[in-house]
Amino acid sequence: NFTTTAQKIVKGKVVDRNNLPIENVTVKEKNTNNATITDKEGNYSITLQNLEAILQYSSVGMISQEVNTKDNGGFIEITLNSSTVSMEA
Repeated sequence: NFTTTAQKIVKGKVVDRNNLPIENVTVKEKNTNNATITDKEGNYSITLQNLEAILQYSSVGMISQEVNTKDNGGFIEITLNSSTVSMEA
């Protein structure tokens, strides 16, 4: 089994609640300095230092989220919600 020695690459996309891509979201491997940011299409790719890592997604004005990569394949799409509360009837 080569997965124990191989590095795990996770790719994905970050969108808002309207399914629009979010640029410049920080995608960080928890408890490491390993991080990347999303491009203008909301896409990212990160090589994990730990096979069972937690990814932290954060951006200004958005509610941060964490995702366990162990429960996901090599592609993680996540929706970030705005941290500003809108008054909708």
